[in-house]
Amino acid sequence: MGNNPESLALEHINSGKPTNSSIINKILLNQNLSVTDSKLEELFKVKGVELDLAISTPENPKFLTELTGKSNYKGFSGVYIFKDKNTGHKYVGSSNLLRRRMDYYFKGNYPLTGKILPLLDKQGIKAFSLIIFKLNSNVFNSQDALILEQYHLLNKEFNLNTLRVVNAGSSKGDAVYVYDLTLSTLYYHAKSNIELKKVLKIHTQTSLKMMIPNYHILINSYY
Repeated sequence: MGNNPESLALEHINSGKPTNSSIINKILLNQNLSVTDSKLEELFKVKGVELDLAISTPENPKFLTELTGKSNYKGFSGVYIFKDKNTGHKYVGSSNLLRRRMDYYFKGNYPLTGKILPLLDKQGIKAFSLIIFKLNSNVFNSQDALILEQYHLLNKEFNLNTLRVVNAGSSKGDAVYVYDLTLSTLYYHAKSNIELKKVLKIHTQTSLKMMIPNYHILINSYY
């Protein structure tokens, strides 16, 4: 369990140590993502643009075009941060199409799961400020946005994120098997903890710690 990426991320956050490329590469090992010191330095140089959503409304076409792209099908990759203006709590995400992702939040047609979505629904998007880090496609690729997101996720300030490890798609992590309590019937086989989280609609760490009634969860590394 000590090699679980979420556990490694939480351990690093709790340590209070600075985040560097070695830490990020260790956490993202199972996702075939890595970053060099020089690339990380380049990402740090990207300046975020902060907007007060009570003033810079999502309907502002200049805002959408300059920071996120012209449409849902043609735009910029990058990282975005929502900051609750009342509490200072933060959420970070990334997308290879920022315009599409912003439209998702602005239209409000989303499931009320996790921490940030129920807050956006309850308080309204204008209760937040938004910081966007637009990545120049001549310098960066979509995976670089995931690296920058991962860097922020390892900062304890981002307490509106339920997961502390980015999801780059399929993972080569340990498979998860859900049996009955007698270990005689296999009910579900997930390729990774992330997949199990999506199926159960719970936090990955919860899926590892909780005892679901009438079920027993095993990680294949135990065998």
